[in-house]
Amino acid sequence: MSRPSRLDWRLLLMTVIWGTNYALIKTAFREIDPQAFNALRLVLASCVMAGASLAVRRRRLGSGLVAQLSFPKSKAQSPKPRA
Repeated sequence: MSRPSRLDWRLLLMTVIWGTNYALIKTAFREIDPQAFNALRLVLASCVMAGASLAVRRRRLGSGLVAQLSFPKSKAQSPKPRA
């Protein structure tokens, strides 16, 4: 039997998160209003997404990938506006 891959672990993590989601929501609705809970979920998801986006951007900038993909500056000067 082969060793589980990273994808296998990620699928297992997703299954655990998905499976506990129902119990978490059921408990949360006893404590707070559904609209407040959804607002909290949205804020939390936005923070996670922003953090992941910044991490990916820093990794790409650190490897020089963004610098390689950017367009070179043109040496030609732009035309002067007419008076």
